[in-house]
Amino acid sequence: MSRAGRSPARARRGHPIIFPATLTPFVASPACDDGLHALPRAFPDRVTAVECRSPGVTTDVDTPDDYRTLA
Repeated sequence: MSRAGRSPARARRGHPIIFPATLTPFVASPACDDGLHALPRAFPDRVTAVECRSPGVTTDVDTPDDYRTLA
């Protein structure tokens, strides 16, 4: 795989961003310290939107409490 994929739902960009191993150094770099939103900004030509109708792709889960609210 040479492209990154992300799931838009109802015109919102969502999760997960699936990326090729060749982008691992960038993902592990300080550029992504605030999240993977930096990846499609840095490599817009390598992003493919994959339509997904599930509202879960736009749910932000950053903490254990966020995760518990999903259950």
